[in-house]
This record gives sequence, structure tokens and C-alpha cells, in this order.
Amino acid sequence: MQTAKIKPGETYAIERNGKLCRFVVQEIVTSKTRSKSTSRIEGYFEEDRKEGQPVPHAAVDPDRLIGPYAEHAELVARKEQEQTERNAKHAEAVRLGNEDRCALYAFVGVAVPKVKPDEYHQPFHVGYNGTLTIRDEGAKLIVAKVRELQDPLKQLRLQRGEGR
Repeated sequence: MQTAKIKPGETYAIERNGKLCRFVVQEIVTSKTRSKSTSRIEGYFEEDRKEGQPVPHAAVDPDRLIGPYAEHAELVARKEQEQTERNAKHAEAVRLGNEDRCALYAFVGVAVPKVKPDEYHQPFHVGYNGTLTIRDEGAKLIVAKVRELQDPLKQLRLQRGEGR
């Protein structure tokens, strides 16, 4: 962030250890030489502040400050909210996929294997994104069950004289 836009006493967002933190600026120190000028921002991390203890001071490069914390806190909160919604949607898709998987096992009359629903070596399994996959052996079980259900219907129609 440009040093001219940083104001002492304000709280700015800074990334530390992969998390967005609050950095309170206490002082901007600029030193000029003949060929260049350098600045450092002195202050403290609000997260390091403890009740009844002196505040540990820190100096950071102005480029590490992202911007006013209030603006970025909203963005982080929105990102976390969106991630929570995506996780909930994914969990619901996996739950529905597993329900469908169990329904297929019940339909074909086979006990549900006592393995994870996403393990591949089963007739019906749920993929990572919650989609139900029917392998060849699963398709054969379904076709066999459908044929089994059709045979009594054919016999019943013949008995009633309905023909086909």
C-alpha cells in the first residue's frame, strides 16, 4: 500500500501466517538518502494484544498492508460464507447420492456393503461430487431384477387373457 495513504491510528489488513490480521499503525518512519527513500510502518497486531500486558510492537513494510481492515473483513466474511454454503451443498449432494445408492441396493435385494460409499469396487458407489455411479455389475443386477419383476406380470396378463 502506498505510504501516503496510510494514516497513524488506523487499522489495516495484513496477511500473517495465511490469515488476515488487524495491524494498528502507530507511526510511519521514512528515511531518505541521496538516491532513494525507504519507509517502514510501526505499530502492533491487534491479535497479539493481551489484557494487562504491554503491546508487542512490530515494524512492517508498507507493501504488506492490504488496505483498511473494515473493507477486507467484509470480503473475508463473504468468502467464508460462500465456502460454508458450498460445503453444505456438497454434503447434501453426497447424502442424496448415498440415499439413492442404498435404494438401489434395496431394489436389487443385495445388502449394502459395509465400506465407504465412495469406494469404487462396488456395484453402486457415490463419487466425490455426490453423483451415483452404476458399474457394469450394478447394471446387470438392475436388469435381472427388472426381468424378475416382469415375469409375474406376463403370467398374470396371460391368465387374464390380455395377450401381450
